[in-house]
Amino acid sequence: MTDALRPAVHAAHRRLLDTRDALHQQIGRRVDRLVAQERDGVAALLGLRHLPLGAADARELSCRTATAQHIYDTHFEGLAAAAGEHRAWDGVEPWVGSR
Repeated sequence: MTDALRPAVHAAHRRLLDTRDALHQQIGRRVDRLVAQERDGVAALLGLRHLPLGAADARELSCRTATAQHIYDTHFEGLAAAAGEHRAWDGVEPWVGSR
């Protein structure tokens, strides 16, 4: 399915999968919620440590993940609208966010 996606949607999908894989590696088990205390470690695993402050890395990770989710969700919501459905994909909302 992802091979037929627009390049921006494919890139967003890859970024979300990479973030989830880094989260699994950081936690040491399969979890799908990126909480605040894990953001620095996940950011480091994704190579976002180029910024001088750890908090900036976590903000960059949050921004990149939210943007990727928006691109991905918008694409599938557009497909659902074209098909006459309300929502085709709930995206990754369950695992992006903080507590």
